[in-house]
Amino acid sequence: MRIMIAVSVRDLLQCYSRLLSCEGTQVDTAFDGVQTLTKLAKGGVDLLIVSGDIQRVDYRKIIAHAKGQGVPTIALLSGRVKLSELIGSAPANDYLALPFSPDELRNAIAALKAKLASDEELRFPGFSVRTADFSLRGIPLTAGEIDILKALHDGDCRPGSDKDVYINALNEKLARLHQPQWIHYEKQKGYRMVTGNE
Repeated sequence: MRIMIAVSVRDLLQCYSRLLSCEGTQVDTAFDGVQTLTKLAKGGVDLLIVSGDIQRVDYRKIIAHAKGQGVPTIALLSGRVKLSELIGSAPANDYLALPFSPDELRNAIAALKAKLASDEELRFPGFSVRTADFSLRGIPLTAGEIDILKALHDGDCRPGSDKDVYINALNEKLARLHQPQWIHYEKQKGYRMVTGNE
């Protein structure tokens, strides 16, 4: 797997590059948005990791460009992901909040690779989601949203208290599709998928 890391802080860029290179991953680097887009245009990138504060080109444009080429993305943000990020036209496949540990980065990459390679289909009344597609009838999904859907599908009603933003994003996306279902929280019971007549 060839990973491109796009970070404007050169010390961090070198740190992330060394971390992944030591594990046998082929790593390419870019220190600004223009260089990132130029290298993406040449092809051969299997995964893009881009910082939310990358210079010269907004990282959301870089993510949209990468996804247009079929390159999955992880965005590094200084803080928790916001709802506006998740419901945009081209969200990253996954988000990591700075600061994060080396293990968190490794785990995010491994989890993303596993989802992309999976043939699992999550079925709900009225719709289904294939985890590898990162899509709900053409509306982009993130790894966090897929994790929520998988938890609900598997009967886990407590997918995590820090997941509210992903649940809100999923509810908005379900509403866009005019689906009669949404994710609802009930005290003492947790989250569950409900329909309009419940």
